[in-house]
Amino acid sequence: MNPISARIKFRHLQCFLETARLQSVGKAAQNLAISQPAVSKTLRELENELGVKLFERNGRNIRLSAYGEVFQRYAGASVSSLKQGVDMVAQARSAGGFRVRIGALPTISAKVLPRAIAAFKEQDKDTIVEILTGENAVLMSQLQMGDLDLVVGRLTRPDRMLGLSFEHLYTEQIGFFVCSQHPLMQKKPFVLDGIADFTILMPGKGAVIRPTVDQFLAANGFGNFSDIIESVSTLFCKSFVKTTNAVWIISRGVVIDEVERGTIVELPVDTSTTTGPVGLTMRAETPLSLPAQLLVHHIREAALG
Repeated sequence: MNPISARIKFRHLQCFLETARLQSVGKAAQNLAISQPAVSKTLRELENELGVKLFERNGRNIRLSAYGEVFQRYAGASVSSLKQGVDMVAQARSAGGFRVRIGALPTISAKVLPRAIAAFKEQDKDTIVEILTGENAVLMSQLQMGDLDLVVGRLTRPDRMLGLSFEHLYTEQIGFFVCSQHPLMQKKPFVLDGIADFTILMPGKGAVIRPTVDQFLAANGFGNFSDIIESVSTLFCKSFVKTTNAVWIISRGVVIDEVERGTIVELPVDTSTTTGPVGLTMRAETPLSLPAQLLVHHIREAALG
């Protein structure tokens, strides 16, 4: 932060703008309900911080200097934005509070998002956080239409990014996951071809990682499997893979909690070619509400953690 801007306070801008509008220190003091010496002192502090004279004498009155005219445009815009922010908060509170709507793809839902929302709620218990899950295409459409404030997960296809921006948080890979006592875990050495003997569980055609999964399988010589289940339901997939000998192909972030507990294990498959960016997708030209900005901050912190 610029050390000068850090020392300029709202009272400096308020006194400056009122004095510039009325072209009188006395009238500005009267409107602000403070003494004339207090206004003069505040203006001197502001001029000292900026290193320029903001006003010139015009007979018994004062007028803006060339520097003052430049500064007035920016000071006025800053105060106007601040007032709009205060009004927005007041309106939201009178309407029953803020609501932040998040589209969550499975890759970030298991660890990052719960930590972020828990930290957010420690600071803001009043804001309602609404989390929606679904296929990537649907969530991106809802984001573009303004039905969501942001989407967290893998970077989507370029044709779905119209009017949107992406902020990269971290990268992750796809993995092959099975139950802890799976027959493939007993075979030494492990051979990837062996997965064809079991039910293959993978995201549906609309999932953002499906093209990456298909490319990886094709590169390793796999055609069409004879036994496939397609699902984006993490609840179903976790339960199914733990109670059967299915092989689940999914982003590592989706199952990290189960892997840490040992209820699901990852097959020793080199999937380094499937690395992809995970982050925040937002509308490019629409500023987030203050609570949404705070939540984004906590999502960044949780991703770094």
